[in-house]
Amino acid sequence: MSILLKEALTVAGIISLGMLVCIGTLIITGRFNTLLLRDRKFWNLICGDRKDGPAIVLAVVSAVLIINGFIAESPWLLGAGLVFIGFCYFKYRETLKKDPFEHNED
Repeated sequence: MSILLKEALTVAGIISLGMLVCIGTLIITGRFNTLLLRDRKFWNLICGDRKDGPAIVLAVVSAVLIINGFIAESPWLLGAGLVFIGFCYFKYRETLKKDPFEHNED
């Protein structure tokens, strides 16, 4: 494995650990629900009512970060791109959830 990829994975791990600490702090202090509401409002402003919009936006951002990380040989950009791939996966998983209270007329 190249040194650039090793450094990028280390950076991705550091960023992920920082995010986990922040989420844990929000859960302990009871502010996690307000974060989720802000997140929903943010994505509604950017993507409208499209369910797959956030995943597409995050995929484009991660692709740009990874390409720029390889071009500039920057482990920070490459690591951030790898973290955004994880965010993209989680947002995509949210699109697969079905609302049990939604009535389908099929």
